[in-house]
Amino acid sequence: LGALGGFALDASRGYIPFTLTALMVLAFWTLITGGLHEDGFADVADAFRAWRTPEKIHEILKDPRIGAHGAVALLFLMLIRWQALSSITVDAVPALAASLALSRAAIVALLWAAPPAGSGSAVESSRSLTTPVALAVIAQGVAIAFWPGVHAASWLLAAAVLTVLAARRWFT
Repeated sequence: LGALGGFALDASRGYIPFTLTALMVLAFWTLITGGLHEDGFADVADAFRAWRTPEKIHEILKDPRIGAHGAVALLFLMLIRWQALSSITVDAVPALAASLALSRAAIVALLWAAPPAGSGSAVESSRSLTTPVALAVIAQGVAIAFWPGVHAASWLLAAAVLTVLAARRWFT
């Protein structure tokens, strides 16, 4: 997904406004993933605001509706992504491939390393996720992280590891 987005950004240079291409890449990513990541982000923003109790958090996470905090968080997330893509100055193909591969590998790592809460879709995903599959996905994400170079990979890997550790601590 990252490489495809990078190819679109690179191919559009000089033909259509770069900000429009960035917006189309975001729309493509959202459509191709079914908005799964955006939905999860909005759910977490709704559930975890104002230091709610674990019971209230689980109740909100099961609710299919989006609340005000989730909507505002999602709006800001998309605007930040759009502006980041619009102002990318490095080679977009390896940078976006590395970013998206490593972020998805981090989700698998968190799913593998942390117990699922409640009875949502993560429970079944966690049960069916074997250690060899988890390690293969993590290794793939780490390998692709080196595509833009060792320096970029070290920053990406450090950010991913810290994010997974912080998320595991927070969610458990």
